[in-house]
Amino acid sequence: MHRHVFGGDDDARDAGGGADRVQHALRRGIDDGRIGRFRQRPQVVEQRQAVQHLPAAAEGDAAEQRRPGLPHRGDLGGGITAGRVEHHDATGEAVEERDHHEEGTVRLAEHDGKTLLRRHGLATPAGTLITAPPGAAAGILKAQVLAGGRGKRGLVRKVAVGEAPAAAAAMRDILGDAAAPLLLEEAVSMAREVYLALRIDGTAQGIELLCAPEGGVEVEDATVLLRGPLEPEAPGALEDAYAILQPGFPAELAARLARLAVRLARVMRAEDLDLLEINPLAVLSNGRLLACDVKAVRDDSAGFRHAAPALSAALEDAALTPLERRARDQGFQLVELEGGTVAMITAGAGLGMLMLDLLADAGCPAACFMDNANGGPTETMPERLALAFEVAARPEVKAVMFFTTLASRGLKSRVEALAAALRANPPRKPFFAGIAAGHAALRGYSMAEAAATLAEVGVAALHDNPHALVQAVAAAAVR
Repeated sequence: MHRHVFGGDDDARDAGGGADRVQHALRRGIDDGRIGRFRQRPQVVEQRQAVQHLPAAAEGDAAEQRRPGLPHRGDLGGGITAGRVEHHDATGEAVEERDHHEEGTVRLAEHDGKTLLRRHGLATPAGTLITAPPGAAAGILKAQVLAGGRGKRGLVRKVAVGEAPAAAAAMRDILGDAAAPLLLEEAVSMAREVYLALRIDGTAQGIELLCAPEGGVEVEDATVLLRGPLEPEAPGALEDAYAILQPGFPAELAARLARLAVRLARVMRAEDLDLLEINPLAVLSNGRLLACDVKAVRDDSAGFRHAAPALSAALEDAALTPLERRARDQGFQLVELEGGTVAMITAGAGLGMLMLDLLADAGCPAACFMDNANGGPTETMPERLALAFEVAARPEVKAVMFFTTLASRGLKSRVEALAAALRANPPRKPFFAGIAAGHAALRGYSMAEAAATLAEVGVAALHDNPHALVQAVAAAAVR
């Protein structure tokens, strides 16, 4: 199948590229009528005829079907940064890429994303990961970082022979890392650029195909977004993909892209990806398709099924602060936030996001975010408090806030764990506590008893309402 979608067997070569936030801006265009929206399922017979006019896809490339859809923590994307100069064009200069970050996911570096595609037989530009670029090198030099916006920061550059060493030194100076990894790859001349992505649609609980017929530069200004659900193992998957894509392309190219989309959807499922995005997908003058820039985001709950790519893991670790690294090693997540005035302790990402919003609305933004991957076991209470108190040691942080919810877990065990931790490590800033408990959590132990227990260690009040808790915190933190 690869020789019909990506070209010949020699297409599976080394190298890379990525993209990001197209979805929300395009959706806004759909909502206000600026962008035409195409759905699937016109005449299946016509679809099948158009697809089958091209050579048939190869057999045996179906990936293992893990599940029909993955629960997702929210829409991927969210606005688009200004378009970039296409860095694979021989005439290109500065390059701009879109930022990306998703909580609860594992981001792959560009090099690792392209390695993943090549492992499944798909083609990318030839390239190599380097530490010291040779003076004779020419092509596209790209810093390997997980954060977006590389082009704006001067971290992607087209280099002629003799320019690579100086460009590499300048990029590493920007990063403040003399050993930062770099990807050097060939420049590619494109006849056409396409944006092609697959994502998990959390509402529909399945894979959604997104395609803009004009990718690369100014993709957020595209006037057409082709989109629709795609189940890669369904009997009519190829026809479904073609129906989505046909309104934006000539029949032969739409069929070629449809075969690629089905293959990518299988890759997405096999690799437990929340997002697989290619921008630009290059259409070469000979008709071949080449993935020039790849963004891959993996569902972190599937990490046990996949070995962490070494480069992505190293970059992820390097991006952590010392406190964040300690929290990870102790079994929970801590994210330090700049400009916050309240050290926040919660268990659960959804609850944490709620409290972040409430604190921000009250004028006392959080200085940290916590998520206990194990559901908030009592054995991590001392560690979470200790790290929160370290955050609270900053002069701009005025208070510490603890809030959790309990349904089946006993209130008594949680309160006693909190009290013991506070007794062993008393806070040096005002400490506010809240617990919303109900059902079995209150069996044999009331909120009044919980408040009395915490009062013994200096907690003035125990709130059962998050709004009341935030109001109390704001009174101390907002000056």
